[in-house]
Amino acid sequence: MTDNELLLAMSDLIDKKMTEQLQPLKQDVRDMKQDIQELKQESRDMKQDIQNIKQDIRKINLRIENEINPNINLILENYVPASKRYEDTSDKIEAMQADIDLLKIVVTEHSGKLQAIS
Repeated sequence: MTDNELLLAMSDLIDKKMTEQLQPLKQDVRDMKQDIQELKQESRDMKQDIQNIKQDIRKINLRIENEINPNINLILENYVPASKRYEDTSDKIEAMQADIDLLKIVVTEHSGKLQAIS
């Protein structure tokens, strides 16, 4: 074998060995690229989900501000005066009940006296 043939044979052998050893590395790099692409897609999906959540929160806040708060204020505007009226009249009702109880006693006594007279 001549030196050139020997060098060519060695070169082929080295190329073959390097190719065999580089194949797993190439496959790992392909797998990593695919994983990176999947992660990028997941990241895009998550960003979209976050945007959707933010939009939903804005809608909820607007609904609270425009519908629920005014309704609560309307209820309060009606409830507070009604509760104050009840509070004011509850003392009067108790006093009237005491007066009615006293009237019952007096009427019962007078009825008994009237029956005794007749």
